[in-house]
Amino acid sequence: MRLGLDCDGVLRDFVGQLVKVYKEEYPNHVVKPVTSWSLEEFFPIGTGIYEFAFNHFSKEIFLGADAYPNVARDLRKLKSLGHTIHILTYQNRQTAFWTHYWFYVYRFPIDEFRVWIDHQDTDEDGKEKTDYDVYLDDSPTNLRKFVEEGKVTVRMIRPWNEPIDGLSRSVVNLTEFIDFVESMKE
Repeated sequence: MRLGLDCDGVLRDFVGQLVKVYKEEYPNHVVKPVTSWSLEEFFPIGTGIYEFAFNHFSKEIFLGADAYPNVARDLRKLKSLGHTIHILTYQNRQTAFWTHYWFYVYRFPIDEFRVWIDHQDTDEDGKEKTDYDVYLDDSPTNLRKFVEEGKVTVRMIRPWNEPIDGLSRSVVNLTEFIDFVESMKE
C-alpha cells in the first residue's frame, strides 16, 4: 500500500526538541506541557515562540530533533512488507531544508518526500488532495480534512489532538500503525 505519513509529531519529536532548545535559551522560564497547536499558550514568550522555532532556531530544532522510538525499525518493516512510504509535510523554506536534511541524516527508507512551503489551512491544494491508501498524521486540522475527503485516516495520538468522527484508527506509535495497515490486507 501507498502510505502518506506526516513528519513532525509522527516520526520526529518536534515538541520535545523545541522545549529542549527553548530551555537552553531561557533556563529560568517555565514551559507548560504542550496540549494544543497554540504553542504561544505554553511558552512565556507567547507568540514569539513561532519566530523562535521556525526561524531563529530552526536548524537546532528541526535538524536536532530525535526520531520517536523505533521509527527507523518500523519504517524498515513497512518497506519489507511491500509498502511505499510517502512523507507529506507542511514547512516554511527554512524548516523544509532542515527537514529534508534530517531525513538524509537518518537515512530512513522513504519513497517520496513532499513538502508544501508556507501552506495555509485555507489553501485548497494540501495533503488531503493527494492520493495514497492510508494517511497517518497528528494535526487535528489535517485529520479532519482527510476524513472530509473520505481518506483512510489514522491519528497518531498526541497530547495536542483528540479523536474525531470518521477516523479509521488511532495509534500511539508506528508499530500499532503497521498492525492496522496489515489488517487491511485481510
